[in-house]
Amino acid sequence: MPKKNVEKILNDDGNVLAIIGNTKKMKGKANFITPNDFSFQTAVQNADKKSYWEAHKHQPFKSINYLEAQEFIYVTKGELNIGIYSGAERVTERKLEKGYFIILNSGHDIKSLKKTTQFIAIKQGPYRGKEEKVFLE
Repeated sequence: MPKKNVEKILNDDGNVLAIIGNTKKMKGKANFITPNDFSFQTAVQNADKKSYWEAHKHQPFKSINYLEAQEFIYVTKGELNIGIYSGAERVTERKLEKGYFIILNSGHDIKSLKKTTQFIAIKQGPYRGKEEKVFLE
């Protein structure tokens, strides 16, 4: 597991393959952790009892020509091992326990390490079935 608040895993070209964080270690009101060009803009927000965000909704995008598919995984129980790929090559792996999250911008594999593991996975939708995946092995 990463020891820092946020760990960025890069490929040899300096492109972000994954971002890993621990919500328990993040201080300050808003921690924006993704680059501006990511399709998932991600922040960890810390709020006190008096924090308030005015009622709002977000404007729809007028058009999207090409959207990189990314995935956000948050471990709520147990442990996962996430393999991270650059192209078809598995370059590293990270073990994540409860309270850790990863934003994937690359190929990946996921293995549960505990008898009972639970995680929340979010990606752009709608789900297009198996044909939306390119299998690397």
